[in-house]
Amino acid sequence: MMIAEKFKESFVAAFRPVQHQILSEWADEHRRLPRGASPEPGRWRTSRTPYLKEIMDELSPHSKTQIVSVMKGTQLGITEAANNLIFGVMDQYKGPILMVMPTESVVKKHSKKKITPAIKAMPKINSIIKHSKNRGDGGSMFEKEFIGGALTMGWSNTNATFRSDSIQWLILDDVDGFPDDVDGEGSPIELGKNRTDSFGSKRKIFINSTPTVKGISNIEKEFDDSDQRYFYMPCPECSEMVHFEWGQFRITYEDYQLTDEVCFTCKHCGSLIHEHQKPWMMANGKWIPQNQGHQNAGFHISSFYSPAGWVTWDQIAREFLKALKQMETEGRVTMMKRWKNTRAAMTWEEENTEVNERVFDGRLEPYPAPVPKEVRVITAGADTQDDRIEIEVVGWGDFEESWSIDYKVINGDPKSPDTLRQLDEYLLQSFEVEGGGRMRIHAAAIDRAGHRAKYIDTFCYNKLTRRIYAVFGSPAIDTQPVTTRSTKSKYGGRIFKLGVNYLKNDIHAKVSTNAPGPNYMHYPEKECYSLEYFKQLTGERRRNDGRWEGKRPRVEAWDCRVYSLAALMLSGVKIERLTDRNIKLGVIKEVESKPKQKQKKERIKKGWVDGWK
Repeated sequence: MMIAEKFKESFVAAFRPVQHQILSEWADEHRRLPRGASPEPGRWRTSRTPYLKEIMDELSPHSKTQIVSVMKGTQLGITEAANNLIFGVMDQYKGPILMVMPTESVVKKHSKKKITPAIKAMPKINSIIKHSKNRGDGGSMFEKEFIGGALTMGWSNTNATFRSDSIQWLILDDVDGFPDDVDGEGSPIELGKNRTDSFGSKRKIFINSTPTVKGISNIEKEFDDSDQRYFYMPCPECSEMVHFEWGQFRITYEDYQLTDEVCFTCKHCGSLIHEHQKPWMMANGKWIPQNQGHQNAGFHISSFYSPAGWVTWDQIAREFLKALKQMETEGRVTMMKRWKNTRAAMTWEEENTEVNERVFDGRLEPYPAPVPKEVRVITAGADTQDDRIEIEVVGWGDFEESWSIDYKVINGDPKSPDTLRQLDEYLLQSFEVEGGGRMRIHAAAIDRAGHRAKYIDTFCYNKLTRRIYAVFGSPAIDTQPVTTRSTKSKYGGRIFKLGVNYLKNDIHAKVSTNAPGPNYMHYPEKECYSLEYFKQLTGERRRNDGRWEGKRPRVEAWDCRVYSLAALMLSGVKIERLTDRNIKLGVIKEVESKPKQKQKKERIKKGWVDGWK
């Protein structure tokens, strides 16, 4: 009888559904962080990052939630939570996985430095991977087959990533770095989601990113379309629940330097909470939804929650003060925007962008010489039209304070050799400098878009040593201002991609600066700087989605100024280094001739002193 009972029990157990661990439990028991790829190698401990437990558990098959999003700061371990999901699927959940990151280079780095070393650090996972060449090599870089499924790693800017088989487990990492559209087929986020349709309620989609600009941030949209959870913790003094928000931190500083410890202020009892109290608070914290009942789970977490030993409140505050100094003394918001996105996990809200040409009334100045003494380097930006080329020459000083030097229109089709000869002669000329000497144009960026790309590329072909760049604008809103790694033109030579949206944001900040100093734009009393010029300079506005659009048909002056700034960036000039060494680039000095001697005839020598190493 006992044998029959044992046989029956074994038979039933064979058909009983396998009870898998939830992801946080699996990670604590099985996940290993490899030495050299993690600041804390060894066994994974969810207790180090208590806020990750609920996120990981929502990603487990035990939860009915299909879409999980995290709007995050940096140094929080969110990408490692995604890696935990990958390895948990490999070990126990099974099924096809697709991980998408912004670019190919990011994917390569993540596969090589994170995924493959982690696989090798876990013998059980390594044993189920189909190896590419040698046993134990962790599989190929972009595809790792395992018993019961496969991991595919792709990048967001190619539609090939989204033409794979159906996907059950989808990870979209750093989605604010994704393009708006992939090869005319739509958003890569939506393309990825579409690959999971056939798995229905069994699918899991994990989306995470630091945010960018309000209204266009992908992760902001995903978080808004969720139950919007924030991590609350008990105050050590009054036990009321609080969550870390920037407005509640006490920062004491002088001359943009911290003078005391950064503390958090409880809004319930007013007590000061010190950072050493944070681990206890987080261990007793919980996620509280602000939009309860929504089918999607959304989490918001800033860098203020970063565990002890990762990034401190003092460090975050120093970064804030550095950004504040740049914003208040130089009129630049680049660092503050980055701080708000990556530390506070908040979107950056652009200010009103429409500027009227009348802001320049009374701005024309009598220069003592074509090039004022404050100028350290000169660049040019050229916009090409079918019947002309328009060029502006700009002098740059400390903190990108600028002095317009000349604006020239060369009439004629840019494909005409005569038009291009005139352009070359103009770019070779020099300009008189206040106090003596002359300066040449150090770098120039020429628009090669439109119908005349062939002729501009050919023109620039042998002029790269003169820092004359053929440029084109990227339609993506998040492209970096300049890409120093050029691509080959089919017409010969090299061409350089510009993030025109970024450059236009920068020029707009300069246009909006109304007092001499950092970013201020000076204009000479010259006929070329007419009301029409300033109408063109202010002829675009930024839409709510962050893109720029024209208010009027002609905006060549605006484009020329954008290209002139691009030339400065492409040339690699760091004006602050010129200031430290008291250097002006492109200065031409006449060398006095010695008296003629009978035995030897002396020649007058001329030299071009560049000064930039």
